[in-house]
Formats: sequence, structure tokens, C-alpha cells
Amino acid sequence: MSTAEQLAVQDEATRAKILASYTEAQLEDLKYDWTFWGRPKQLAPKGDWSTWLLRAGRGFGKTRSGSGWVQSRAMAHAGRWIALVGATPADVRDLMIEGPGGLLDRAGRNVAPQHRPLFEPSKRRLTWPNGSWATIYSAEEPDQLRGFSGDTAWLDEMAKYPRKRAVWDGLQFGMREASNDRPRRLITTTPTPDPIFREIARLPGTVEVVGSSYENRANLDPRWFEETILAYEGTQIGRQEIHAELLDPEEGGIVKRSSFRIWPHDRSLPTFEAIVVSLDTAFTERTQTGTEGGDPTACQVWGLFKYERRPALMVLDCWAEHLGFPELIERARREMKTAYGAPKDEPLIRPMIPAAWDTIPSMGRRPDLLLIEDKGSGISLRQTLAREGIHSYPYNPGKADKLLRLHLVSHVFQQRMVWLVGSEHPARTGQPKAWYDPMLEQLCSFRGGGSIEHDDHVDAATQAVRYFLDRHLLTVTAPPLQEDVHAAVIRQRGYGAPRINNPYAT
Repeated sequence: MSTAEQLAVQDEATRAKILASYTEAQLEDLKYDWTFWGRPKQLAPKGDWSTWLLRAGRGFGKTRSGSGWVQSRAMAHAGRWIALVGATPADVRDLMIEGPGGLLDRAGRNVAPQHRPLFEPSKRRLTWPNGSWATIYSAEEPDQLRGFSGDTAWLDEMAKYPRKRAVWDGLQFGMREASNDRPRRLITTTPTPDPIFREIARLPGTVEVVGSSYENRANLDPRWFEETILAYEGTQIGRQEIHAELLDPEEGGIVKRSSFRIWPHDRSLPTFEAIVVSLDTAFTERTQTGTEGGDPTACQVWGLFKYERRPALMVLDCWAEHLGFPELIERARREMKTAYGAPKDEPLIRPMIPAAWDTIPSMGRRPDLLLIEDKGSGISLRQTLAREGIHSYPYNPGKADKLLRLHLVSHVFQQRMVWLVGSEHPARTGQPKAWYDPMLEQLCSFRGGGSIEHDDHVDAATQAVRYFLDRHLLTVTAPPLQEDVHAAVIRQRGYGAPRINNPYAT
């Protein structure tokens, strides 16, 4: 309980005796003293920390904690520069400044009149009587933080940010001013299954405080509590929104990590019957000018081989980078010259094998096909590559959205037909190589549009697997194809599907 709550539960005589020990001026100050009204979890942790992650359920009082902490920081050191970061400028104004838990709440309960800051919306600025000041920043424009140079930052409802990582990374470079205390950040949020919250929680300077909606029940409308909070108790959304549980982002995913099989790193790679390079392209004015404002281009290399007389797939390479158009052309050209597979005495993947070695059969196979989605940026890339003699196959997903595309190929993963090369590092024994991690995080966390920040690897994977399925090179239910079909279909018959005899025909 807060000090105020502890006082409230005393008998009337005890309470009157305690209050009588205060002067009128002290009682007036007590009305605005957040250390008096705030519960222990709502007050700044003691000790030498740099980030306070206040992860709490709806109605806990997170915003009030943030405004109380910022007010104390602003008044503790004259001339301090503070960053107020919200999902949008309107969120900062409506919640962090003018809302019930804000610095300038309409009722005037949170900050004493003589210590209230001046709000200048046109300048995105709050200015305190002692010269401390705060600037409003929007998570929609992380580049705004490039000009910040302070020692205090409050990030409210970070789970709503469209580009969490860009905001977090941009803020770190601005937290550099020396004052009477070390630079400190406060994150107040009801979490979502985003890996960045786990990363922040693991940082050595982070103190994580977790609270539930129940802790502030005395100050919440009882009907709202009964009709809303109790209705979601025990559900997955209740675990997140009521108890602020940091759910595993892969918990609700369609593809599971357990569905992937691990190819031992010290075992020779199989003989590949077809190799496809799958590109999910993204290049805009922002990527061309070198900024990372747009989506990255994702590339995956998939090899088709036989395992126990059945077709299987192996992911041979994957990466995602922000590339301008010239760089993307060069990378596509390079990918098509890379050979995969190695001789028996050198069982590791050999990326970027010199072109002169490609004539040696034992040195592996070069990709047979470059697969690019038939959309705006992909069309431009295909046309440019064609002029340079690199022909690609246009993939058209039709009207299927991203979620449906993943569902259409999910059975391939569920049947454990996809292999990843195992890591040789002792700490990752039984796990795939580390460069698979970004692809796996996306594939296993994707639950539909907007469920993850970037889904480029999801698109690259679905179009690659769809190609193998649509061309009947891969099947879950039909008998294995003959040995020579895979090798001949792409090189000799273009991109057409092989004829497969109907086993039920007379």
C-alpha cells in the first residue's frame, strides 16, 4: 500500500493524531507529494539503474507513475532536458500531459500550482519554473530523436509504437548529458509479445517492475472491474492485459520451431536437385538514400533434396538488409553465382564459392531459379536483371493475404520436411546456426498482418515453398518423385510442372 493508503486504514483517532503533527503548509505540500500517494511499485526503484521497465496491466496507474517520476526529475535539477515519447503526438498530449494521470491533468491534482510546467503545443515543449524542459517525440518519426541531448526519458505505452527498435536505438545516443544523476529511462507499458521487451529486461542496467490491474482495484470503477477485467481472467489476452505477462511471441504462431529438423553441421550436405533463391524486395526513396525507414529486402535460399526417399527442403542461406536499387541488383547477381553443397571432406556450407569452381560437380550446385514477387519493386528488379541476362520467375500470390499464404504452406513445416543446418558452437548444440534466428523469429511469431514489425522473411519463405508445391516438386501426400524428374524440370522444361502419373488410374 501507499503511505496514504496506510494512513487511511488507521482508526480515526490515530489518523487525526498523525495529521495533527503536520503544519498547514506541510499538509498542502502533501496533497501533491507523489511519494505519499504512490504505491511502492509506482515509485522509482532505489539503486544505480539506467532503465526502469514498469510492465503492468490496465488500470495499474502506469501513466501516473510516469508523470510523478518526470516531475521529480524536472524539479531535482535545473535546466534538465527530458524526452517525452509516445506512439503519436496526440498520445503524448492526451495521456502523458493532459490525461487523468498526466503532468497537467485537468483537475490539477498531480502537480502543485507553483511547480506546474508551461505547455507550448506549437513548440512540442513543456517548461518548468526552474528551467527544466521536456520535448514531445512521436514514435512515428524516430529520426526526431537524433537532436535530443538529455539525461531523462519517459516512454509511455511502448507496446503501441510502430517502430519500437528504431525509437529505442535512436534514444540511446541522446542520453548523454551529465547532471546530478546518471541518465535514466522509464518505460511504462502493458506489454505485447515483442522480443525487444525481453532484450531490454535482460540489460544489466534494467530494473523490471511487474504489476497487475488488481493492485489498483480500490481506485477503479467496480462495475468496470467486474464486467471487463473479470471477464478476461484466465484467458491469454487476460494474462497480457491484466497481469502484464510477457507472452512468448511464438506461442500463437502457425509455424513452430519444433517443426524444423536440424542437419548436423559435421555431416556432408545432400545432393540438391533444385535450388531456388527467393527474394522479397523492398526499395524506396528511403532505402536508396541509405536510411532505414522502410522495410528491408529479405532473401532466402532453399534447396530441394531427397531424404529417406522423400522430397525435403533445406534453408541454405537467409538475410535481410536495407538496400537501394543498385545494391539490390548486385546482391541478386551474387546470389545466383553462389554454389551450395560441398565435397565429402569439407562438409560445411560454402557460400560465395568463386565462379571458376562451379564447373567442379563436387563443389555444389548453383541456384536454378530466382523467385521474385510480381509486385511494384519486384517488377522493376526483374526487368533490370533481365537486361543483364539474369532471368527470374515472377511469383504472383493472387488475392491471398500474408496469413493465408502461410496457412497454405504450413503443412510442409508441420510434416517436418524443412531442414536447417546445425550450429557448431557448443552453446547452441542441437540448435540451428545463429544466422537463422531472424527468419525463425518472424516465421514462428507471425499471426497475421500487424502481429510483428517486419514480415519480409515470412513472404520470402511462403513464396519459395509455394513454388515447390505448385510445380509438384514437393508433396506431402503423393509418392516420391523419380530421381531424374527434379533435375530435369527446371533446366530442360523451363518452369512448367512435371507430369505425374495418377496412381489410381487403370
